[in-house]
Amino acid sequence: EQARVKDLARDRAATPKPLAKDRVVSRFTSKSQAVYERKHGLDAGIHMTSREIHPGRALSGKATMETYGLKIPAEVREQVRIPKGALVKVNKAYGGKPGIGEITLAERLPPAAVRKVIPLSPGRVSE
Repeated sequence: EQARVKDLARDRAATPKPLAKDRVVSRFTSKSQAVYERKHGLDAGIHMTSREIHPGRALSGKATMETYGLKIPAEVREQVRIPKGALVKVNKAYGGKPGIGEITLAERLPPAAVRKVIPLSPGRVSE
């Protein structure tokens, strides 16, 4: 919980900057949130990876928690295209593995920004 408080404080203090070029990134979330975002778009303040997660063996919900510092296991990975000029904040992901970056939207993106929704492997949530 302490990491979450630090993350929010850092996000508020960070200065948004326009992206120099289009960027495709990943967003880990629940199935229901992905359905909502494909219909209504992505709100400002949403966190995503700093770059696209390439195809290969799908991460489990538990692995996304450990790698990216998520509060709950993700069910899907959204492939999101952030357009050139969109205002974003680029930081390190609190609570995740060292060296993992994140992008936080400083403005809303339309539904078309969500290009794909890919289910994650369920994995084991508890050991």
